[in-house]
Amino acid sequence: MTARPASAGLDVLLPLAADVLGLSAAELRERCERMSFAALGGSSLQAVRLAGEAARAGSDLPLHRILGREPVGTVLRAATPLPPPAPLPPVTEPAAVRPVLPGQNGMLSVETIAHGPAYHLLFTAEIDGAPAAAVAPALTALTERHEGLRTAFVPADADTGRIGRRVLAHARPTVRHQTLRAAHGTDPVTVVHTQLAGASETLLRPYERPPVHFTVTTVTRPDASERVLVSVLAHHVLLDAWSFGVLFDELATLLAGQDLPAPAPSPESVLAAHRARTTAADRRGTLRSRADRLRSAPTCSNCRPTHGARPGGRRPAAG
Repeated sequence: MTARPASAGLDVLLPLAADVLGLSAAELRERCERMSFAALGGSSLQAVRLAGEAARAGSDLPLHRILGREPVGTVLRAATPLPPPAPLPPVTEPAAVRPVLPGQNGMLSVETIAHGPAYHLLFTAEIDGAPAAAVAPALTALTERHEGLRTAFVPADADTGRIGRRVLAHARPTVRHQTLRAAHGTDPVTVVHTQLAGASETLLRPYERPPVHFTVTTVTRPDASERVLVSVLAHHVLLDAWSFGVLFDELATLLAGQDLPAPAPSPESVLAAHRARTTAADRRGTLRSRADRLRSAPTCSNCRPTHGARPGGRRPAAG
């Protein structure tokens, strides 16, 4: 008989939740029995971060519960232990071609056929309290930490039609530095985004190099003060909107002089953990409980415009 792994207790999870919410452990402990995660100011991105931190501590915190109406203390105490991750076959050659991950094949097929920026994503963060010169070393550290930032793709095999994925053992990120003089009434972020959006098809070449491009912009102003902007242009095949939030959060951590655990979990390990959870013995019971929750959801909802009266009720037509 195999012993069930123990879930991290409240004493472990509460400090993690406090850190995610920007509170002290004492502040959260005082409020956690009467306030939900959202009531404490938690966003969906912070909820994803908390779920990840809990998983690293060996506990499963479902997102729907974190973002639900229950008090945080109730949610944390209800955490269940995660099964140990499935062992992965070692990648003996860093440059070996691996299968693409779920979802990547479709996006890359669109890239091959349409040659457009449909899956190109662009986000910018303003750096406060760190010089522009400190950004590139931090981005290099993040590239070493995350396999996704070192991943390029191999065109479809002529015989199988399958696209491949190659994780580079080491890769220096593509970082472009520029200085921008901010004219009165001009938004520098809009200027930078216009530049990068127009050049994205040239900058992102997923079959030639990892399709991630960083731009560090020093914005000079008439009063001699400066702003530092970090823009990340990336192909959706590697990063989604959640990933950008994690990336900027980790960048802020490094620029503040703090360390990050290295390396980050590989996509294979995350996928293996997901498959282990979805094939667990109690999966059927979990699906049944979620189906019961959905049965009480409204089948029709009216949205009230902020500038007018609420529309009359409507019934779905039969047929």
